[in-house]
Amino acid sequence: MACMLVLDEHKVPCDNPEHVKAILDRDQNAPPWATIEHRHTSTGPRDYLNDRPIHCGDILCLQAISYHSDDYGDYTLHTSKGRSVRYELQAPAPGVRPADRIVLYVSIAGYFFTSSYSPSMRFRWPDEVSEHDRLREAAP
Repeated sequence: MACMLVLDEHKVPCDNPEHVKAILDRDQNAPPWATIEHRHTSTGPRDYLNDRPIHCGDILCLQAISYHSDDYGDYTLHTSKGRSVRYELQAPAPGVRPADRIVLYVSIAGYFFTSSYSPSMRFRWPDEVSEHDRLREAAP
């Protein structure tokens, strides 16, 4: 039977491979997932991820989520997986907040999809993910 615990409810590996990966990531100091921060600088509004400025065309790793439903209701869990997305901004328009201008692009099986940004989305820089994976693979 698959583990039904939320990740934070246990610290030892279980029979759910997704939990095992997430527990290992957490225990091995995986780079944290973060939200995009909107700041006003001397040159105007700018978006940052982990104190690093984001530029149009940058590739970010968007954290995947999974939807669940049980006797207690519907809920969403963040997973340890991510998907590479391209960050872009729509042209400025009167009355449109900077956060509402963010558009994310992803290519899946040769098809391109777009998504509007949501403040609940969490990201990592791809180089942080690659470095973490490289260190984990090198561990005995």
